Amino acid sequence: MEAGQQYNPKTNKTNLIKFHEMEKEYNLFSLRSKDGFPIWDIIRYNAYFQLIEKQNVEKNKVTNSKKNIKFFLKVIASFIKLLFPFKENLFFLTSRNNDNNSKMFDQNADTAIHLFEKSKCIIIESFFPNKTYKYSNYKTIHISAILFLTKFFKVGEIELGAFNQIKHSLENTFCDKTISIDFLINVFTKFQKTYSLYNIIFKLNKGRIKRLFIVQNGIQKALFYAAKKNGIRIFEFQHGIIDSTHMNYSYNPNIGYNDSNVIVPNVLFTFSDFWESTFFNPTKCIPCGNDSIYKKIASKGEDALTVISTVVHDNELRKLSLEIANKMPNLQIYYKLHPNNYYQYNEILFFFQSHKNVKIITNEFSVQQLISKSKSILAIVSTSVYEALHNDVKAIILKKINYTAHKDIFNYPNVYLIDNVEEFHQAFNSQNVANSNVKDVFFMPFNKELFIQAIQ
Repeated sequence: MEAGQQYNPKTNKTNLIKFHEMEKEYNLFSLRSKDGFPIWDIIRYNAYFQLIEKQNVEKNKVTNSKKNIKFFLKVIASFIKLLFPFKENLFFLTSRNNDNNSKMFDQNADTAIHLFEKSKCIIIESFFPNKTYKYSNYKTIHISAILFLTKFFKVGEIELGAFNQIKHSLENTFCDKTISIDFLINVFTKFQKTYSLYNIIFKLNKGRIKRLFIVQNGIQKALFYAAKKNGIRIFEFQHGIIDSTHMNYSYNPNIGYNDSNVIVPNVLFTFSDFWESTFFNPTKCIPCGNDSIYKKIASKGEDALTVISTVVHDNELRKLSLEIANKMPNLQIYYKLHPNNYYQYNEILFFFQSHKNVKIITNEFSVQQLISKSKSILAIVSTSVYEALHNDVKAIILKKINYTAHKDIFNYPNVYLIDNVEEFHQAFNSQNVANSNVKDVFFMPFNKELFIQAIQ
C-alpha cells in the first residue's frame, strides 16, 4: 500500500473485539478474591498475550546486568535505603534513554522531576543503567531489591472458582486456544506478593508520600493498588504507543468501571491530545506533552534503515530484515532491540553474523539518534513510527501480527504498508513528502502549568 492510499479494515471481528465482548458477556470485572482484589483486571493483560499472541510477557526479565558487580552493589544499597523514610514525591522511573551527555535518563519523566527539589523526591529505578546515571544525586532504590524481597512473601490458599470461570470464558470465546489455570494463578500470586511488600513500605511511610509519578516498565498494578490503599495519588507518564490493541490501557467502553473493579492511575499524562482518541481507558487523560520527544531531530543525511524490534514482533521483522540485507547489501541497517528483547541479543547477533551491513543496537543509541541517521524506519507496532513522522522520516509498516494498531495513521503521507521485500524496496526508494500537518499532532511540548494544576 502506497503512502496516502485509503485503508479499509477487515469486516471480521478481531481478537481484540472478541476479547472485549467476552469481558462484558461473562461479567469478568466483577470477580473478586477473598481479599477483595479485582482478579480479572490484574491478570487480563498477561492472559491476552499468553492466549492470543502466544507470548509470555514475563520472560523478558533475563538481563546481563545481573552478572555485573555494580548491579549487586546497587541492590545492596537499595536494601539499606528501604529502611529510611521516603519523600513526598515518589518517582518510578525507567531510565533507558541517552541524553546529549551520554547519561542514562527517563525521557518521559525528566522534565517533571526537575520541577521538584531533590530533597523532596525519591526514585524507584526499574532499569539498570549501564552508563552514567543522570539521577545519581537522588535517593534511588533499584526495583530488583523490591522484587527480591517479594520472594519471601507467602500467599494464602487460592480459591479456584474465579480462575476456572476465566479459563472457561477465554477458551469458550477462542475455541481453538487453551490457557492453563496455573499460568493465571501464577500471575495473580505475583501481584499479591508485590502488593504486600509495597503496602508495608507505604504503611511505614504513612503521611510522607503524597504523590506517585510512574513510567511503567512491565505492569505495575500491585504498586497502584498499594498506593491507592494508602491514600497516595498516582500520576502516570505515557511512555510509548497507547492504542486499542494495548491491553494494559484498552478497555471495553460499554462496561461501567470504578475503583473496585479496575486498578488504574488517577491521571495519565499523554504526549498530546491525539492519543486519547485511539483507545478507551477509565483513567483521566491530560495531554501534558513531552519536551524530549517533541524536540525536532537534525538529520545526519544518511540513507540508513532502522528496524524497531520487540519481543512480540522480532520473528517477523528478523526474517524480512534478512531479506533486505541480502537484496540491498550496501544499505546500513540498524536493528534496534526493545528492552523486552535484550535477552535475545546474542541470538540475533548470531542470526545476522554473516551480514556486515546489519548492526544490532540495544541502548547504544536512542531511537531519536537512529532516526537522525535513517532514511526510513521499519516496524510493526512502535512509538518510533510516530517519532519518525514527527521528524519527516518515512515509516514503513510490515503488515503482520497487530500492525492495525497504527490504523489511525495509515492514510498519512510518508506511511507505507508492506507485505514483502519487494514492496519494502519500492517504499524505501520512494520520494519523501514534507508534511507540516503532523506538527504538534503526536507530540506537544511539556505544559508546565497544566502539570502543576493537575497534581495540586
